Amino acid sequence: MNKEFIHIFNKDAFETIFLELDTISDFVEYIEKREKLFKRKDVVALSAPDEDYTPDANIEFLNFSSRRDTQNKKSITITGSEKDLLAHYFHFNRDFSSSIKSDEYTGMWLDLEGEWDEFVESKKVIAKKDEDKISYFIDDLVKNEIIILENGDQIAKILLSFNRFERRLIAKTFYNFYEKYGSSASRKNYMAKRYTEIKDWGIVFFIYSDTITDEITEYAMELAIDGFSHWKKFKMKKMFCLAVRNKMTQFKFMYKEITPFSKEKLQQLELDCKNLNWFQNIKTIPFSEQEYPK
Repeated sequence: MNKEFIHIFNKDAFETIFLELDTISDFVEYIEKREKLFKRKDVVALSAPDEDYTPDANIEFLNFSSRRDTQNKKSITITGSEKDLLAHYFHFNRDFSSSIKSDEYTGMWLDLEGEWDEFVESKKVIAKKDEDKISYFIDDLVKNEIIILENGDQIAKILLSFNRFERRLIAKTFYNFYEKYGSSASRKNYMAKRYTEIKDWGIVFFIYSDTITDEITEYAMELAIDGFSHWKKFKMKKMFCLAVRNKMTQFKFMYKEITPFSKEKLQQLELDCKNLNWFQNIKTIPFSEQEYPK
């Protein structure tokens, strides 16, 4: 963000924005797009309800409007609160409408009053909040398991870089994986793995039985990362592994920046995977998720 631009919110708007955009990615994305819009145009927001505008206030506004420099800068007058503007942003898929961003008009009056109330009461928003509940597994994982680790700050930065919807995808995939293989992990020396891609990260989920030592688990986690990297032809340059022991009694984490393997390393990888019967018959599981469920 440009330091020359300062966002000012009242208490109600500030709390709402932080509640609705409660990840770093979501918040920064909104602030940057809001700044881009407001810096390019002369924006005036009339946030008070109609009954608060007395005849004297209307005259004052007309005098102010006559002094606005519409020759050198496009102008927008918005009726509605900061929360109404946020609803507008959500309505246009986390952006502002093309008309409000357009340079075609020298001036524009945009009536957003009441959009927030309509937005929060809509069925799709209520459904989204319900679907998002599982995403807080990631937040809790950072708070309870990761931040206490020696390299916890680096692992936390990775997981906290994902927005709320991406965290929902990661958590749902993890729980789906755990529900399928969790009971099998009670068997001796059992391991299972799954892979997905979120943003610019390849993410490996790994489950292991409590008979497997930490040393072997970490070796297997890295082997899974390398195996999926090779299988995906090194498409993803960053890989992250979330591993869980039987009955969720332990979590382990690993991340790697990936470069193509040498011939010798590739031969060893293929041999190790063959010995474990890994990557011999990979199945693709279709998965679809909408941020706002229908």
